Amino acid sequence: RFNYNRFGVRQTADKSIPIEIVPYENDEVWSIIDRLTPTFLRMGLRGPLNIQGRFTEQGLKLFEMNPRFTGITGLRALMGFNEVEACVKEWLGIDKGNNQLRFNYNRFGIRQTADKSIPIERNAHVYKLLSQLNKKNIKKHKTLLITGASGYLGKHVLEKISQNKNFEIWIYSRDKSRITSQLSRYTECIFDQDDLLHGRVQLGNVDVLLHMGFMRPQGQESEIAESLTFTHKLFTRAVAHHIPVIINISSQSVYGLKTPPPWTEKTVVSPQSVYAQAKYATELLLATLAEVNRSLRFSSIRLSALAGDAPGSTDTDIISKFARQALSGETITLVGGMQQLERLDVRDAADGIVAMLNTSAENWIPVYNLGSGKTYTLLHLAKKTAAIASNYNGKKTVEINIEDKHVSMNFGMESSLFYNDFSWNPKYCMEDTIDYVVRNIHAQ
Repeated sequence: RFNYNRFGVRQTADKSIPIEIVPYENDEVWSIIDRLTPTFLRMGLRGPLNIQGRFTEQGLKLFEMNPRFTGITGLRALMGFNEVEACVKEWLGIDKGNNQLRFNYNRFGIRQTADKSIPIERNAHVYKLLSQLNKKNIKKHKTLLITGASGYLGKHVLEKISQNKNFEIWIYSRDKSRITSQLSRYTECIFDQDDLLHGRVQLGNVDVLLHMGFMRPQGQESEIAESLTFTHKLFTRAVAHHIPVIINISSQSVYGLKTPPPWTEKTVVSPQSVYAQAKYATELLLATLAEVNRSLRFSSIRLSALAGDAPGSTDTDIISKFARQALSGETITLVGGMQQLERLDVRDAADGIVAMLNTSAENWIPVYNLGSGKTYTLLHLAKKTAAIASNYNGKKTVEINIEDKHVSMNFGMESSLFYNDFSWNPKYCMEDTIDYVVRNIHAQ
């Protein structure tokens, strides 16, 4: 049995009530319906037409046609095919003529006490049934929606994941006009806030959400609050549309400075800044929504401070500041100098996130630390940067001035859980990272 609203499903019913909905693509069905369509239009069809039929030994037999939305319309919307929204927008003249519908073949639907949309690969029986029903090639890759793709880390992630043919990439940005020329070669679609508000982002077709779009620690309190508000709206909509996998990029700052490092995922969090509190709030929000939708697989990545220069990056990181001073021959002044810092090469951070995306989410834990696993004193970083910069600045002498003052500010995370679960390790040492920073700044 099948329904037709320009996509088909195979239904398993219990007492005439559909309980299992599987995507179904069949050329014979469409060839017959396409012959009937001109007649429907001449008769004044406007809106949905729900057609039901069966395949018999004599071929396809249609037995019912109803000019209405089907009873499984809400469930199909969770599977990416939201015809109600498309019709309403057409009738109201919103994006008229451009309201295209598509179906997510990576999901199937079930009806118990409520509708659910579930990734196909989580049920071997349904996955086999999908392959048997759909003889033609259907979409095998997953749709990945990335926020923050134009940022410091985002550009590295986007470049690496775009080489992976397992994903169709969608990008969300606050200002798509600014980034379209830069990033269009990596992505199928670029959306902004207006698209989200007007229903152009078909969240039912998204298989993985990677959320990196958040104000950096140096932002104003109002900007950080705005990022938290956006995260709340994004996660709530994502869960309402049953996006099955969400990765949230959080920060090591949630640990605060009261507990001595190295911090593990079980270390009690103690956020001390507005930024850290906001990041921890995103973790709690995601965990709470996962309790509402038990099918959601998620993780928040507590990311170490990053180092490495990229187009559009700022000089807020200490290594970048040291590099600029050393290249110009300025004196580097340190207050204390014995503070322990951890820095993760931005290229390693991107590699780690891509490794996670390429791994099944079934066994993820709610929180992972992601850092280099190594710490260095501030003085060591200054000396190493000055030495490497001498290879680029004509051997200019760089003095390091130390103000004798005790500063208790030590950082460092234990990241072995991430390394083990994703069979991954950082490959860039600190010398590699500093050389990368110096070389790129020197080339500017």
